Amino acid sequence: MKINPWAFGGLLLFCTIIWGYHYFTIPTFYPFERTGEVKAIVFQSKLVDPLFLDYDYSLDQIVHFVYRIDDVVYVSKHRVERSWQFQKIGDSLLIRYSVNDPQRTDPIRYYHNVSNKSGFDHIKKCFLHTKDNGYKSLDLYANIFTYEDYGSYGKLITKTTGSYMEKDSVLTLTPLIYYQNRKVADTIMELPKPINEDFEKIYLSNFKQNSNGSITEMNTNLLFNLAGQK
Repeated sequence: MKINPWAFGGLLLFCTIIWGYHYFTIPTFYPFERTGEVKAIVFQSKLVDPLFLDYDYSLDQIVHFVYRIDDVVYVSKHRVERSWQFQKIGDSLLIRYSVNDPQRTDPIRYYHNVSNKSGFDHIKKCFLHTKDNGYKSLDLYANIFTYEDYGSYGKLITKTTGSYMEKDSVLTLTPLIYYQNRKVADTIMELPKPINEDFEKIYLSNFKQNSNGSITEMNTNLLFNLAGQK
């Protein structure tokens, strides 16, 4: 069978253009693979250097998100190349996932339910309690919290991120992620891990909001003062 070199070259060029449009990344899913859709919540985002320089030298963004499928929590991340896709903590996104491997994901739609707010609607509040051998802190941003408990010499006792609800001046925290320290070269990196097993579960107290802007950890009666707003 004789192959037309012009047709073959045109097909190769077309495939290269399509691949380049997707930043030369390998497709997430195999052909005819079973997939599902679920909403996820962004709990961390940061700007990074782009994989490929473009005409305006814009940065990329790494988005870390958490989602739940059949009562199992998953953590994943995605690189975003276009500024209109950039998200903040508390934003949500619709993702497609592999049924056989739910940690393989591909974003479908980006929701800027926090990014589109202005003024004081999405200010990050940082609360701090200093103790004799360390400190505790609680950061609130949109519908996401991060709770930290440090002991002597900066030793991490507990760090967890999750969602919270506010009702009648009481904050109810639901941990979804815990952090595991891993040493890479001379750097300690915090790796977010989903909370699923019994030994991973973290039970946190509710917090009572006080009239002076502070909060109280209800099971210990410890006072957390407002340390700052961002």
